Amino acid sequence: MNTADTALWWARARALGPARHEAGTPAPDGFLRLLEPHAGDVWLLPAHPGTAGPWVLDEMGFSGPTIEQPNDTARMLAAVVRCCWTDPEAPIWPGREVDWETVLSVYRTFGDREESVLNRAATGAIRRLNGGGWVLWDDDRRVVRLGPRCGTWVNADLTVLRELYRSLPPPEEPEEDEEYGETPPDHDQGAGSTPVRDQANLPGPPADDDDAVDASMMDADAHLREVPASVGEEDRGDPA
Repeated sequence: MNTADTALWWARARALGPARHEAGTPAPDGFLRLLEPHAGDVWLLPAHPGTAGPWVLDEMGFSGPTIEQPNDTARMLAAVVRCCWTDPEAPIWPGREVDWETVLSVYRTFGDREESVLNRAATGAIRRLNGGGWVLWDDDRRVVRLGPRCGTWVNADLTVLRELYRSLPPPEEPEEDEEYGETPPDHDQGAGSTPVRDQANLPGPPADDDDAVDASMMDADAHLREVPASVGEEDRGDPA
């Protein structure tokens, strides 16, 4: 791969974030390859030094994210990690796919809110995370799994996340006779599904500054802020 091709790859990564390709697609040095579970596709994204601070990332053209409703977004990411990380002693990627109600069962434990307010906060958070590549959200099937950016976390990040994982309650798994991917109560079935890419920039629910966020959640939020992504600003298609 020549210099021009390498420069083009980096420019695309800055503009579009993680990209999904066929498994045999070549990529320049410095890119991380995350294989999909079925081994047919691969995610390609820049691999940054684990010690890269905001100033280094800014010089590389990967400035830190500006996140709407950071507390709700961090709580949702923690809930997805708790549900999708099958074994905290194993690598976090690719994790497993879970239905929306399973994730909500953990998200509800972060505060006592009315169901309508909680659903609004959760929907806004999952869209923001999907827009930044932190989760892969299938709006049609109502299922979610870890996104490719989670595969870039280094050992220091995973140490914090393991403590967070152990501090959270286990998810409530759906009964075997329940319909998989059941539509949440607040979903407008008549209007149909709206692509996540068109919803990534929608404002989230009103800030809930009175909610207490424990120390583990604050650590997770700090890691989320330091990772190079533009959450809610990319315009990418829905995950397959």
